[in-house]
Amino acid sequence: MEEVGREPLGGLCGACAGLLLAASAAAVAPPAEIAPWLRVPRGSEVELAPRGEPGGRFVMEGRVLGAGDSAPLAGITLYVYHVDRNGLYALKSAAYPRLAGVLRTDSLGRYRVLSILPGQYAGAPHIHFEAWGPDLPAVSWFVNLYMGPNEKPGREWGRMAGVHRLALDPNRPETYVTRDARGVFHARYDLRWSRGFRMPDRADASRRGRLLPARPGPLSPAELLQLVRVGMQRLDSSGIAPPPR
Repeated sequence: MEEVGREPLGGLCGACAGLLLAASAAAVAPPAEIAPWLRVPRGSEVELAPRGEPGGRFVMEGRVLGAGDSAPLAGITLYVYHVDRNGLYALKSAAYPRLAGVLRTDSLGRYRVLSILPGQYAGAPHIHFEAWGPDLPAVSWFVNLYMGPNEKPGREWGRMAGVHRLALDPNRPETYVTRDARGVFHARYDLRWSRGFRMPDRADASRRGRLLPARPGPLSPAELLQLVRVGMQRLDSSGIAPPPR
């Protein structure tokens, strides 16, 4: 299957126009929400939490490493998400995580995530990462977050204050969180490709925006609209005018 956004202008515009015609000819439900991993990365930094989101401000950064767990991987697409302060990924009836976003690593393989301190629903508070590249399969990690051993517990730590770890295990994806003088929480973790979990082929294709139906047979009207939105979003990010409606 082809990837959305990799065709010449005529091919992509033609595909979008065809999908628009197909969708308009059917009785269509309300437009489906675009999957957060299909958003266009704006750089090596992404902000997950909107202004006013309850919780302490949180910054997590690091590198994505390849060969020998030491070579930085540039241009890797990284999808990041976590629960809110109350331990919820999404509000009722929502299809995707609410605090989620996508970035692309810089020339040194670096990433930076701005959000709020994740809450807890099972085990230690954690943050999810999924990554893929042009010649690399999609892999995933979840990194557990623990209050630093020298930090003072308090309400501002939320549920993280109740989960302690005196020493980190280098063989597990986990790291400490510290709090600076301004009250901002910080964590650092390097994502090693060799330690990521290989994602199933179907999930890999989904993350890359390939046109794979959710089931055999023709696409539903909602799926058609989703594909149209993805195509239009890719066109908007390229600066190319979309096809006439």
